[in-house]
Amino acid sequence: MARAGAPRAAHRPAGRADDLQRRRVRQPPPPHALRVPAGPHGRGHDHPLAATPASLGVGRRLRVGLAGGRAGQARPAGPRPGAGPVVNGVVYVSHNGALEPLGRSQVLPYLRGLVRHGIRISLVTFEKPRDLAQRDRADEMRRSLEAAGIAWHPLRYRASLAGKVVNLLQGAWTAARLARRLPAGLFHARSHMAGAMALMARFVRGGRLLFDLRGELAEEYADAGRWRRGGALYRATAALERRLLRRCDGLVVLSERLARRVPARPGREVEVIPCCVDRTLFVPSGAGVPEAIRHVAGAPLLVYSGSVGTWYLLDEMTRFFARARRRIPSLHLLMLCPDPREHPRIRQSAERAAVPPSSLTVCAESYERVPLYLRAARAGIAFIKPVPSKRGSSPTKIAEYLACGLPVIVNEGIGDLDSFVEPRGIGAALRSFDDREMERGVGFLEAAGSDAALRDRCVRVAAELFDLETVGVARYRALYRRLGVA
Repeated sequence: MARAGAPRAAHRPAGRADDLQRRRVRQPPPPHALRVPAGPHGRGHDHPLAATPASLGVGRRLRVGLAGGRAGQARPAGPRPGAGPVVNGVVYVSHNGALEPLGRSQVLPYLRGLVRHGIRISLVTFEKPRDLAQRDRADEMRRSLEAAGIAWHPLRYRASLAGKVVNLLQGAWTAARLARRLPAGLFHARSHMAGAMALMARFVRGGRLLFDLRGELAEEYADAGRWRRGGALYRATAALERRLLRRCDGLVVLSERLARRVPARPGREVEVIPCCVDRTLFVPSGAGVPEAIRHVAGAPLLVYSGSVGTWYLLDEMTRFFARARRRIPSLHLLMLCPDPREHPRIRQSAERAAVPPSSLTVCAESYERVPLYLRAARAGIAFIKPVPSKRGSSPTKIAEYLACGLPVIVNEGIGDLDSFVEPRGIGAALRSFDDREMERGVGFLEAAGSDAALRDRCVRVAAELFDLETVGVARYRALYRRLGVA
């Protein structure tokens, strides 16, 4: 008779069938069995690249917690962070939206290029409600990414403080779930909030972490006057950044200047990848003049492209233009600003600088149509606050200007601009905004109209330093390889 309290299975023969059954339970469902819901619009479809948890309630996500199961249960089997084999799949997390201009220019082109090289990618983004409300655009984006082989998992962005906590937990759970189902061995996090999500997901699933550092976030907010140095938000963000830098297996920075400032850490792979440009879209020549600037066809254009938010020195740019008009009376200022809410601010700045309304055109255009305007211009301008945190920047518009053959009027102290703008003869980098430096910039702009080789020089520099395929995708692919993703 068996002794009371003894385990009943002690005298059982080896149970191969039981072991196999237990292993089956642990296995994720086969890829062909997964479904990718179409999100808020349309029906779902079968897809080999896993499913989005968009149909799950937030409450269910929160109940799962960080341990991936009930209290007392072991975490799922898998490699510990940074250890073990990495499979050919990537979960890319962005706190920005794929439907935003930034997502369309600085996220999707790289991912499409990587997918063409056989890398499987699940993309997690946070979309603004106003963007998701435009159903046709959202559906078109879904079809486009599906055709490219990218599994897109859009989540709704919440702007409040409590909402950002929900964003964090929802993003972390989504990334962990996708890593299991893809399967993926690498979390690629674009900036700090996405990095926090990826850290949590990696704690649950294991794997490696690539931190795409888009700038020194705490310092940027302090330099902008939005946070107090030493305040709670500043300290929390700086602590998160330090943690990400310690824990990541790979690091991407935008400039050589920032790369030199990041503390070295054994075993961490570092790559400098500036904001690149799709040179199949931004080309130096092409037919057609957009309707919005047809009335100034033939006049020399100075163009600014992009938002005029916190960092761009709008008043200094309109003052520069007003000064340039004294020497080039036919000069016209074209402001391509995607947010119509900023247009009144632009016109007010021009009025303060005594720029006549007839010399200014302000319009909003889609990202895909921006090259039509750039090709018609003589030069591009971008004045940015020269604060310490901007040493890590790489303004996308500079690459776009150069790819379209435009020389640039910029200021010193921004990313790596000082290392190539004047040394390569493709623009003027002002040391300050005093009269003498402004006149020097105007002199360059005036001479640009008679320099026949200038546009070709600009295109060559764009190809060498900012080409999407040969610089951006190639460096990401090389870094992925070093992290174990073939």
